[in-house]
Formats: sequence, C-alpha cells, structure tokens
Amino acid sequence: MALRLIEVYLPEEHAGEIAELLADAPPIGLWRISGTGGVSGVKILVDAERSEAVLDALETRFKDLDGFRAVLVRVEAAIPRPEEPTNASEERVALLSEPEPIPGPARISREEL
Repeated sequence: MALRLIEVYLPEEHAGEIAELLADAPPIGLWRISGTGGVSGVKILVDAERSEAVLDALETRFKDLDGFRAVLVRVEAAIPRPEEPTNASEERVALLSEPEPIPGPARISREEL
C-alpha cells in the first residue's frame, strides 16, 4: 500500500479542526505537533489514493488563513505496517475464483503530477 504523509501548518487555534474535517473517513494516523509563534503542525498519514481528497478538503477549509501550508511527502516505509481495510479483505475473498489482475500503479494526486 503506497502511503503519503501530509504535513499541515496553520494557526494554532485552527489545528483541532482537522480531525473534525476528516472524521467521516479517518486517516491511518493523525498527529498534532505544538509549534512556536502561534503556529501548529498536524501530520496526516493516508494511503496515496486518498491524498488528493484530503488535500482538497484542507485547501477548501483553510486556504484563506494566513500561515496555512500543506506539504505532501511520499512515505518509503512505515512501521507498524497499516492494516488493509476490512472491505478490501472481503473483496479479495470474493475474487479468489477469478484470475488476479495485474496490479497497476496507485493513482497519485494531481498535486504530485
């Protein structure tokens, strides 16, 4: 599973809003880092296919804030390894009788292009 780390920097009073923004589809990991000068950092670990949707949501919500910045970083490795979602495991069981398709590259976000 390809992973991306989204680092978000914004005014400290808005850092808590990120968890609310992503509540419907929680990320693999979310960490808040206290900063200096009234700026906080939030690190969001997502699979690569979700990075575009998360970046779009962050941009829509925070683009007008002074000091807002989002940085997308490719993750080479992460331990512990993220577990596959339950529905993906169920799909694999259903497809056992069918030939396995040749996996293609995971879709990356337009920001990475």
